[in-house]
Amino acid sequence: DFVKVSVGIIGTSEEVEKSYVRQTRQPDPSTIRPERVLRKSLESAMQRNCDGETYDAVMDSLMSICQDLKLQQIENGFTVSVRELMATCALRERCRGKSGSL
Repeated sequence: DFVKVSVGIIGTSEEVEKSYVRQTRQPDPSTIRPERVLRKSLESAMQRNCDGETYDAVMDSLMSICQDLKLQQIENGFTVSVRELMATCALRERCRGKSGSL
């Protein structure tokens, strides 16, 4: 079963760090971050990536950002930037696995 997202949901959470959790019911706006908070979340994830945090931890943050964007039906340049960063991290991780380092 899929969760049907209402048109016009706007997040109100101010929490910068949030783990990805699969949605199984109608989302609560108080648990979803608006775009301005998501931008801070992306900066944090990028910094943690540069600081050497594990791939899984960084991807968890990025997946959470993508989820909040999707739930609010935000599709813009910021969304593209998040997806591109996810792809870049995945490619780097795959290269590390094959060569031992990047």
